Amino acid sequence: MDVNSISSASTAISANALQQSVDIAVLKKATDAQTDQVNMLLQGMTAAQHPYLGQSLDLKI
Repeated sequence: MDVNSISSASTAISANALQQSVDIAVLKKATDAQTDQVNMLLQGMTAAQHPYLGQSLDLKI
């Protein structure tokens, strides 16, 4: 194995590690954004609840 191939392999490994780090950071940001959206949705649903609804049934015959 010559020095150039070792250098190329080292560069490829380093570039791959960097790409994986970037991918993980982007995935974490996306996960955090989705978590925030779900929390906002759940807060909206909790605020919209009416405790008196569903307690009676109106029937016309």
